[in-house]
Amino acid sequence: MNPRTGAIKLNHPDLEADEIEHSCSLDVADRGPHTHAQVGRLLNLTRAGAQKIERLSLQKLHTNARLEERTP
Repeated sequence: MNPRTGAIKLNHPDLEADEIEHSCSLDVADRGPHTHAQVGRLLNLTRAGAQKIERLSLQKLHTNARLEERTP
């Protein structure tokens, strides 16, 4: 979802919700480690797109951890 516009991006617009094999990141995680290319294929993204999402997510986790350390 785009936080500015509220638009929702459909990664698989040609499929109905019940036709999507992996609809939850936990489903994918349960299968073990994946390359960026594999994750990209699952999410209908490029390998670089999957890497970008990972990098931004790790940055947010790092920032949140630092904020929690400062909270009394």
